[in-house]
Amino acid sequence: MTDRTTDPADLVAYLGPAGTFTETAARLITGATDDQNLLPCGDIAEVLRTVEDGRARRGVVPIENTLEGSVTATLDALAFDTSLLIHGELELPVTLIAAAVAGTSLDEIVEVTSHPVALAATRRWLSATAPNADRVPVASTARAAELVAERGPGHLAIVNPLAADRYGLEEVARDIADSARNLTRFVLVGAEVPSPTGWDKTSMVVFIDTNKPGALLKLLEIFAERDLNLTKI
Repeated sequence: MTDRTTDPADLVAYLGPAGTFTETAARLITGATDDQNLLPCGDIAEVLRTVEDGRARRGVVPIENTLEGSVTATLDALAFDTSLLIHGELELPVTLIAAAVAGTSLDEIVEVTSHPVALAATRRWLSATAPNADRVPVASTARAAELVAERGPGHLAIVNPLAADRYGLEEVARDIADSARNLTRFVLVGAEVPSPTGWDKTSMVVFIDTNKPGALLKLLEIFAERDLNLTKI
């Protein structure tokens, strides 16, 4: 567990519990190697509040997945609920494995637990391998690993290798994602205004006050006339 007496200036809050993809992203994007510098939070809103309140200097949250699209909880919070700014981003390949307590075989699985995005990303594999098993969505893949470790045989977690290792689970299948191109984009947020790097992206919230034909076109023309490229709308 994270020592909460660590100087907040050295802390990075992330979507926990320990073992999530977000923890991996937090380590990569900040260079953090010590667990004492990582503060797991229960949900995205808590990550942002922790940084806003000064209990951590920076936070890491998921913002987009190539298969499931935008993480609306992050987008809505950054647009409307917080003054925090994006300081950086990282695209992380999502490696999913099926894991269970030692000695478990796939033919005895009665329940599969994971984050909804992970369950969706392995839909075809699950239908072929455990078609009659109940599918239970939880807050994170790490939480799935934790629950399966507690519940024992007959239960399967769709998780990342880090979570399986942290909670003592045994890998029973790998390369189970329906698509090889499964990436999640994470953002690093903080209260300070980040310094320009020369290759920055800018995110903005724009409202069209009148709903009429051509309104969106006129808005986009402003960017085109100034040779500004848009990567996502």
